[in-house]
Amino acid sequence: MSECEKLAKHTDEWNAIMMFLEWLGQNGMCIGVWRDPEEMAKDMGKTVEEIKFSYAYLLEHPYPYGEPKENLLYRYFEIDTAKVEQERRKLLADLREKQQH
Repeated sequence: MSECEKLAKHTDEWNAIMMFLEWLGQNGMCIGVWRDPEEMAKDMGKTVEEIKFSYAYLLEHPYPYGEPKENLLYRYFEIDTAKVEQERRKLLADLREKQQH
């Protein structure tokens, strides 16, 4: 099954989830993610123990998911956006070629 077909197969579900995500935003809520102490330590040049001690408050609370909502849905439905784009470009090229003949 092509990525475009996978995307089309999930259209109703996609729309329902997107409406819910928009509702969250309209009501002052968002999807949150937890910080990874190992990643934080690496980024800050500290040990995990230092992070857990000095930045415990950051690890105790999630922070807003920072990507576009669409990216979250692509991940949920396991759809490769690069492949979708390739398939769409090929479809468009095929249509253009048919119009020229």
